[in-house]
Amino acid sequence: MNIHFVITEDDIREARTFYEHWETSHLVQDRYRRNVLHEHPEVDLEQLWWAIGLGLLTSQQRSDATSPVSQVINSQPYLLDLDRCRANQPCAGFVLRQLKIAGGVRRTNIIADQLERNLDWLEAGGWAEVMAQLGSLEDSPGKERERASAHRLQHWFVGLGPKQSRNVLQVLGLTQHAIPLDSRLIRWMNSYGFPLSTKALADPAAYELVEDGFQALCVRIGVLPCLMDAAIFASYDPTGWGAPETDRGRVQ
Repeated sequence: MNIHFVITEDDIREARTFYEHWETSHLVQDRYRRNVLHEHPEVDLEQLWWAIGLGLLTSQQRSDATSPVSQVINSQPYLLDLDRCRANQPCAGFVLRQLKIAGGVRRTNIIADQLERNLDWLEAGGWAEVMAQLGSLEDSPGKERERASAHRLQHWFVGLGPKQSRNVLQVLGLTQHAIPLDSRLIRWMNSYGFPLSTKALADPAAYELVEDGFQALCVRIGVLPCLMDAAIFASYDPTGWGAPETDRGRVQ
């Protein structure tokens, strides 16, 4: 059974106008540099570990610029640094202490357990397998390969679902089509008549149906999904940091 997405000329016009308004925002321009021009550091073990932590920390809780989760993710030095986790194996206790010191993070026991189990798997030989998969994206990118890589991350890592696996790949600058769908993007899609709620995203097939629809709309307006995703994220940013250059300072 094939599903055909009916995208009207009004949809195309409205989506293109929306993107053109937000394309000068910091978030879109940063995404363009990292994920399209690939102006990012070569992915190493530390970056991969940080991205896995980001995927787990941003699950089921706020992760905007002012959130406790964001403070952990952007901490310098990183609170959950790979070398420190390795030095404190089994690392669940260390991770839990760090998260409680940071304060305000939910699901701390779950995240600590998941990070420990994932580090155990990586240290048992998983690093090479994951790095080879990520390298395949850099050598031969594309929509199907990106989705296949997200599937592999979901299989390998405890706690990474469809959204989180795509989030890991996106923050590493490796994807342009596979998108971490969240409530903001779903609300935006609803305005174009896509009748699904965020609850549907728990089902992998429903998640990929929404992703297919989003990608189809992006094809029609000539914008890469990773850039439209950044534009939507910017439009919901309460800090004004994601605002277009012409609007920055006016967003409350």
